[in-house]
Amino acid sequence: MDPEIEDIKRRLSALEKQESPSVQPKSEKKKSDYQVHMSNRLKELKSEAESKGVEFDRKQAFGQAAREWTAKKN
Repeated sequence: MDPEIEDIKRRLSALEKQESPSVQPKSEKKKSDYQVHMSNRLKELKSEAESKGVEFDRKQAFGQAAREWTAKKN
C-alpha cells in the first residue's frame, strides 16, 4: 500500500486513541434544571396558545417561563 496512506491511517489511529472519554456528544450532555424547566414550560405555553387559537409569542412566553423559574427558586 502507498506509504502516505499508511502514514495517514497510523496518525488517525493515534488521534482516535487520544480522544478524551470526558468529552460527551451534545446529545448526551445532561440538561440543567433550568433548561428542563424552560423547555417544558415553553412547550406547555405554546400548546395553551394553540388550543385557545391565539398567536404564540415566544419572546413573551420565554419571559414568563423565566419569571416562573425565578419565583420557584426563591
